[in-house]
Amino acid sequence: MFKLSLLIGLVSISMQGESSTMKVFIREGDVAPYSEYASGDILSTFNAAVLGQLISVDSEFRPKPGSVDFKYDFDRKGYVLTLQEGLTFHNGKKVTSKDLEYSLLRGFFSKKQNFYEAFLSDIVGLDEIEKGTEFKSGVVSGVQILDDKSVLLKLKKSNPAILNSLALPYFALVDRDEMKPN
Repeated sequence: MFKLSLLIGLVSISMQGESSTMKVFIREGDVAPYSEYASGDILSTFNAAVLGQLISVDSEFRPKPGSVDFKYDFDRKGYVLTLQEGLTFHNGKKVTSKDLEYSLLRGFFSKKQNFYEAFLSDIVGLDEIEKGTEFKSGVVSGVQILDDKSVLLKLKKSNPAILNSLALPYFALVDRDEMKPN
């Protein structure tokens, strides 16, 4: 006997100045759309819809502000990432630059294999981190907290794709106080 289990996911994405797009994903099996074992297209769509994105891209893949605005600071030789006004987590806690710092770096402190290194390994100071150590604010010199809403992101070398990397739905704001050490 053959049993087919389908999930239909509807996600409406609306960008400023552009028409809304509806994406429909149909999948087979019992894997939840947020599971690390879900297919990449379903997982990324789910993450973007539920968690939001640090940066988004337009139809021509040009970076646009998402949860953060960005600019390159030529004097400091790095990107200033500034949180949008009024951001809060599901628990009502206001999002701060310390949460942004944690969200950018959390994968580098994990013992588990993940995608952070593939996309963000050019950040200054990452080579000083031992995988599996507990996250501490200020340890990575390439992510400096400037104030309550902004961080400076410094890279070892020029990486024109860094903003597009931060547009991936895997890089979302995470409440550092809600995460477990593992």
